Amino acid sequence: MHIGIDAELGLAHNLSTTSANVHDITEADKLLHGDETDCWGDAGYQVVEKRKKHKGKDTEWHVAMRPAKRWGLDPESTDAKKEEAKASTRAKVEHPFRYVKRVRH
Repeated sequence: MHIGIDAELGLAHNLSTTSANVHDITEADKLLHGDETDCWGDAGYQVVEKRKKHKGKDTEWHVAMRPAKRWGLDPESTDAKKEEAKASTRAKVEHPFRYVKRVRH
């Protein structure tokens, strides 16, 4: 499941479901409504801004570092603090997944 979430409200505005072998980055354009100025993504969205569908747009992408690179950062460094800020914003996207996985009817 891939979802687009409003960062301020935490509400889903787009949803795409695929099999597990579909990479996150291939679904990125389906998760946007078109008026985004900033987009946050996990490491699966690396280089999304270089893809043909996203070139020339005014959207600024904030994509997490790959885990192996992030682990090597000094926790007090500017880069580590930027990664923490990205993670804080991206955490809003995880709440709907928790709901889908944990809530039983």
